[in-house]
Amino acid sequence: MDADLKAAFDTHRNKVRMMQLDCAKALETNLNLLKQAFVAKVIVLRGNASCDIGTMAANLAIKFNMLYISVAQLVNE
Repeated sequence: MDADLKAAFDTHRNKVRMMQLDCAKALETNLNLLKQAFVAKVIVLRGNASCDIGTMAANLAIKFNMLYISVAQLVNE
């Protein structure tokens, strides 16, 4: 790995994901690896008002570096 690339990656390690693909493998194999790594994941949380599901969802999003969208907030807007 190039030293400059490695330094840039190390600086932002918690924000980026680096993958090295084997060019000797078939294109389809590499595409499947990329799809598995970057496929969007949707998690639906359901709960009543007393369990404060919004706070739990926001904390999970922060912990696992995910996007949190509150349907209630979208509806209110």
